[in-house]
Amino acid sequence: MNGTKLKRIGSTLLIVVGGSALLYELASTTKNYYVQSIGIVCLMGGLFLMNTTLTSRTTDTETNFFEQEEE
Repeated sequence: MNGTKLKRIGSTLLIVVGGSALLYELASTTKNYYVQSIGIVCLMGGLFLMNTTLTSRTTDTETNFFEQEEE
C-alpha cells in the first residue's frame, strides 16, 4: 500500500473520529471534558495530516521583484 494513500486514510479516520466525538459531546447532557479534548486533538491532527498531503496549485517560478540597479 502506498504511503500517501495510508496517510490519507489515517487522516480521514482521525477527522471522522474527532468529529463524531465532538458531536456526541455536544448532544449529551453531561459533559466529559476528556472526550472533548480527545475529539479536538483527533480532529486537528487529522486536518493537519490532510493539509500536509495537499499540493500547491501554483507553479514554482522564480520572480525577481527588484530590478538590477544601473551604475
